[in-house]
Amino acid sequence: MLNIGIIGPGRVAERHAVALKETTGAQLWSVCSYDLNKAQAFATKHNALATLNAFDDVSKMLDDPKLDAVIIATPDKLHVTHILLALKAGKSILVEKPVCTSLDACEKILTAYQQSQITLAVGYHLRWHQGLRRITQKAHKNELGNLHHIKLHWGVNFIEHAKWRVDPELGEWVCLSILGTHLIDIARWIMIPLCGEVSEIKSFIKTADNGYSDGTVSIIMSFKSGATAEIFCSVLFDLPFNLEIYAEKNNVVGMDLTGQAENRKITVGNDPLIFETSNPYVSQLNNFIEAIIEKRQPEVSLEEGLENVRNLVFISDHR
Repeated sequence: MLNIGIIGPGRVAERHAVALKETTGAQLWSVCSYDLNKAQAFATKHNALATLNAFDDVSKMLDDPKLDAVIIATPDKLHVTHILLALKAGKSILVEKPVCTSLDACEKILTAYQQSQITLAVGYHLRWHQGLRRITQKAHKNELGNLHHIKLHWGVNFIEHAKWRVDPELGEWVCLSILGTHLIDIARWIMIPLCGEVSEIKSFIKTADNGYSDGTVSIIMSFKSGATAEIFCSVLFDLPFNLEIYAEKNNVVGMDLTGQAENRKITVGNDPLIFETSNPYVSQLNNFIEAIIEKRQPEVSLEEGLENVRNLVFISDHR
């Protein structure tokens, strides 16, 4: 049974803690927060099993020899520090997206990782959305034929839930780190095996009156094959997560893919695609646990996560 700690007991950490209870082979062991009372409350709520199960010092938490792995769910700019500490301590890592917020941080993390070879997974939980997985499998098996274009649109009115992201000490992006990073990952995941890597990116970023540097983002990506991706996301208003794929043999349309289960619909050509609506965080954690036990790469590797960050930096710098 792997003992897993959570660093940063916030909104996303709640999802991981709930999912851990449904996994096989792992259990919540300890919790760390800048506020010891918050760490203790979270540890008590989710029954963290260590005798000393709450910390306000990451290094002391990582000193526990019974701790096997950590989930890093702290603000984006703190990821690099916590990743480096966990790698030094020899703990496996599942880090929330984006991995980090700068090219310098990418290099520091990659160098430390290559020296340690610890299991490190990146938390793009939508890769375990069963509808998206079915679509991706069909694409990769060439059931859709050559891929021409993918369109991804998503908006979440997140203004009141992302205050820390406008603190320059904690966050670099808002819309890009909440939604854009997911959509870029999905586009690359589906397209790259058939279309090659991203060859060009163009973007338009709209700032928000409340100081958000990126309230709404439009991105166009082209791949080596000539296929293209259109990504639109916003944290200023709600817009269902919709997907369209235009391909040689069949087009795909996905509607409201993160909405209520009964509203999620996908068609391939004229046919509905049947898929489960299971908790993607459970599947993500099971993949992470299996990767640790089997000493293999997790499905979403560090390099995949770092390439996403490189794209985010480019988009931000070339608006």
